[in-house]
Amino acid sequence: MRCVAKGNATAKVLILGNSIAYRAYPLIHNILKGRYRSLRLYARGGCPSLSNWCADFTKATRKVVQHEKPDIV
Repeated sequence: MRCVAKGNATAKVLILGNSIAYRAYPLIHNILKGRYRSLRLYARGGCPSLSNWCADFTKATRKVVQHEKPDIV
């Protein structure tokens, strides 16, 4: 799952994770109230971002972090 919200500040925020991150995204979006340049979600149910359980997702997650260069993960 990928979601991107644009805000009116300078920080790039990236939320990584599994279904817990997916469920937390709307709450984090509401709390931050646009105080970010971009708020991105990169999540896959049942796959912790940096584990060996889902090797393809872990590899893709690392590429996303390298490409996006977020200020906050």
